[in-house]
Amino acid sequence: MDAINELKQRGIQRLRYYFDGSGDSGSIESITLLRADGEEVRLEDPALEHELDELGYEVLDRCDVYFDDEGCFGEIEIDLISGAIEVENNVRYIDYSTEKHRFSLKEVL
Repeated sequence: MDAINELKQRGIQRLRYYFDGSGDSGSIESITLLRADGEEVRLEDPALEHELDELGYEVLDRCDVYFDDEGCFGEIEIDLISGAIEVENNVRYIDYSTEKHRFSLKEVL
């Protein structure tokens, strides 16, 4: 991917994506470019941003990340030097607990 080589030439070491969504819709909300020292670099090239978006969605697809029902949120981190990818996916769900009580009508009246 040309975008990866271009970023490496600019001194970018890591990409950090944040994604969020629910109810069958969700998206990559942000992409952060990081140098080796942790300094953030602005992504100002729309064509490059589009390529990086596609890469992020490819990673989400590979991990079977879906935004169905209550959805999910999380981060993708890509180390451009080693090629390592880490995905943290937090799946939202609704849970409940059940309590039963038993007593007599006489106790209430």
